[in-house]
Amino acid sequence: MKGTVVSLWIQIFTELYGKDKIERALDEVGWPQDRIISPLENIDDKEVKAFFASVAAEAGKDESTVLRELGHNNIYAFQEWFPSYFERKTLKGFITLMDDVHTQITKKIKGARPPRLLVKELSPKEIEFTYISNRGFFDYFIGLLEGSAKVFKEELEWKELERGMTEEGSHYLKLYVKFEKQDDVLKEHKLNKILSLGFLKNIPIKLSIYSSLLFALVYILPDIDGRWREGLIYTGINFIITLITSMAFLYPMKDFKDELKRMKNLDFSGKTGIETGDEFENYAMLFNRIKENIRKDFLVLKGGTDDMYRFTKEFGGIADNMSTLSDSISNVVQEVAYGASHQAEETESAVYQLNESITNINEISELEIQGKKNLDKAVETITRSHADIESVAAMLLKVRDSFEGVNEKAYTLSNKAKESLDIVNTVGAISKRTNILALNATIEASRAGEAGKGFGVVADEIRHLAESTNEAVEEINANLVSFTGEIAQVAEEIADQFDQMEKSNRTLGQVSKANMESTNQVSAVAEDISKLVEELSRETTIMSDVFENIHSLSAIAQENSASSQEMSATVTEYSERIKELMEYIQQLEELTLEFREEIRKYVI
Repeated sequence: MKGTVVSLWIQIFTELYGKDKIERALDEVGWPQDRIISPLENIDDKEVKAFFASVAAEAGKDESTVLRELGHNNIYAFQEWFPSYFERKTLKGFITLMDDVHTQITKKIKGARPPRLLVKELSPKEIEFTYISNRGFFDYFIGLLEGSAKVFKEELEWKELERGMTEEGSHYLKLYVKFEKQDDVLKEHKLNKILSLGFLKNIPIKLSIYSSLLFALVYILPDIDGRWREGLIYTGINFIITLITSMAFLYPMKDFKDELKRMKNLDFSGKTGIETGDEFENYAMLFNRIKENIRKDFLVLKGGTDDMYRFTKEFGGIADNMSTLSDSISNVVQEVAYGASHQAEETESAVYQLNESITNINEISELEIQGKKNLDKAVETITRSHADIESVAAMLLKVRDSFEGVNEKAYTLSNKAKESLDIVNTVGAISKRTNILALNATIEASRAGEAGKGFGVVADEIRHLAESTNEAVEEINANLVSFTGEIAQVAEEIADQFDQMEKSNRTLGQVSKANMESTNQVSAVAEDISKLVEELSRETTIMSDVFENIHSLSAIAQENSASSQEMSATVTEYSERIKELMEYIQQLEELTLEFREEIRKYVI
């Protein structure tokens, strides 16, 4: 099915059942809603039938009803397209020419397969109508037939006689059709018809027979017995004379017959003069006037068709250039639309990324501000720590001084311990000497006998006391040696701790000084960070303004993209319309050429 007809059907269905239902029907058969059907496109019949079924389902009607309604409304579109075909006085005049009309319509559409519409006349108002089609859209055809009756405002009666398949595999439908009006004119001359007796076609013979018969009746009847022989002879003579004279009188009819044959062969050239001195001359003049009028009209038509054909050729060339230019514009617009769409996408992506960056910068700025606050607190803490370190350093100095005194006292105590050790050693020596003296006294007391017993006892006690003293001295000496060693060790440890404290105090002083320098540097860095945060805040504000502008540009870019796409679709549609126009121009050119060839058949 040609795209022109299918596009028209979609338009009619949209007007009948609404845009939403037809769009759903298009989706059902897989046709895009914005599909532009080219006149050159050939739609598969299966797809068309599936579309009819979808439309019927959406409309909630039988498919036959939908097709009949389509035919009812389609006839009006055909009337708008080809009004000259509808310039008939009656519906019968249109229907009987419908086969030729349909052939002419479909001839303009390349590749179309027109159905046949064969008419068999039964009476001036009755026909037998046979519709032969490869597709078998019978309901659509009946809708066209009924729609034609509405166009011509006539009553139409029809009934189905038969339907089936031809030997060639086509569908056929046979109808009986009765019309309300008929425009055929029949002028019946009954006398001439009766006198022809059904077989007398030659006018001279007809005149001779009836003139001779009339002569015979007039001459013979008064005296049949006496005149019948002579009457027959005279009647024969009258027949021959009448035949010869009528043939002579009617001989110019041969010229008119020749003229009619020339006109039948579309030859209207020249004039044919007839000189008879009677009414035939007037008929000849009338023929010549008719031929002259036809020549004038066909001369205008021939010149007009030549101009039309030349104009169509030139217009076709212009349209061809327009088609090429339209394709170029369409390609450029599509590229622009693609670029605008890509630009809109890139702008949107940049806006998104910029928004993310601004959000991150704002978060970083807030973190920097919080970090700056924390850094200020840290500086304050370090400053306080520096004061604490100085206080600890001062306390360490005091402890160092105290340790210095303790160290001196430790050395003094060590010396005292040594002196005590000397005293103990002296006591030990005295004890040893006392023990020796007590031993000597004991010996002397034993020598003295009884007189020396008491002294011996005392000497033993002194000896035992000396031994105890010696033991105590040894124990004290040992303890003093150990104590002295421990005191010396403590003194050394105190000295070491003192040295370490001295070093730590110096290190603490250096650390305190370095800490103070670091504190000053951190404070300076904090000030720089504070300035950077302020600058970052200002830049963030500026970037926010830039973001708003870019966001506006993104919206404009999206609008431009949509406009470009819409313009691309419009230009594409325009390009398709140009191609459609080219098809129509080509058809017009072919029609003009065909019309010119048809006109050339008329010789003027």
